[in-house]
Amino acid sequence: MKIENGMPLMLEEMIPHEERGWRPASLGECAAEIKRLRAALDEMDPTDREVLALRHFEQLTNGEAALVLGIQERAAAKRYVRALKRLKDLLASLPAGLTGLMP
Repeated sequence: MKIENGMPLMLEEMIPHEERGWRPASLGECAAEIKRLRAALDEMDPTDREVLALRHFEQLTNGEAALVLGIQERAAAKRYVRALKRLKDLLASLPAGLTGLMP
């Protein structure tokens, strides 16, 4: 994963730019949401972060993630679902909870 300014490049790219029609206020809100997400990820077990990074940032399938992790595909799928649940719980426990992060 490419790192730039201490953040995974793909996470940084998720911040909308004004040329895409976003107002500066929206940029601030998005930056705050990313900060909360990073805080939650920092609290997670490295194994959970790894499976989330493989699935979301690297965009691997469960089968591909399983190969990287050296586990079976079903185990990778279960680990991914459990990591998502833990991330949701961590985000809910932070100030502002899930506000702005869930559709």
